Amino acid sequence: SVEDYLNEWLAGVVTRNSPATHERYANTVRLFLLDLTGNAKQPVTAVTSKDVDHFLTSRLKSGAAPKTAIVDLKTLNTAFRRAEAYGTILKNPVAAVRPPKEECSERDIFTHEEVQKILGAAPSLEWQTLILLGYFVGARLGDCVQMKWDNVYAEQGVVIYHQKRLAKRSLCPCTTTLLST
Repeated sequence: SVEDYLNEWLAGVVTRNSPATHERYANTVRLFLLDLTGNAKQPVTAVTSKDVDHFLTSRLKSGAAPKTAIVDLKTLNTAFRRAEAYGTILKNPVAAVRPPKEECSERDIFTHEEVQKILGAAPSLEWQTLILLGYFVGARLGDCVQMKWDNVYAEQGVVIYHQKRLAKRSLCPCTTTLLST
């Protein structure tokens, strides 16, 4: 069945990927199976491009961002591409589905007042430090957690760190406010 195949695929994902990747894939599979309603018990060969297109449309109508829906589509494509490669299905039903136009979204920068509220809610000094690093350096939380004092060059007034997501080195001016905390 579709459900059995996708769950078996997820079992392989858990051994080859990070827990976060497995969680993201499992969520997509869960949502896709729910969208199939009673058809999740049908043979995997019964899944059509129309089913995948319906899922994509449902995700967008439910408020998922186009980028999120594209990631869902890519996840299903990976699963069904494997089924095609193994000869379980003749044709990948995801291949015919056109992804939505990707909308770039810009996030607003926190105001000083918002940062003060966040700092006030922080449970510890460590969290306050991470919040200030993220605010003043513009780094992601994961990158802030990895930073050490070796990344801070107070004399030059910079923080130099490796952005994990983009796999590049970043040099950021460091304010005296950050250095004093």
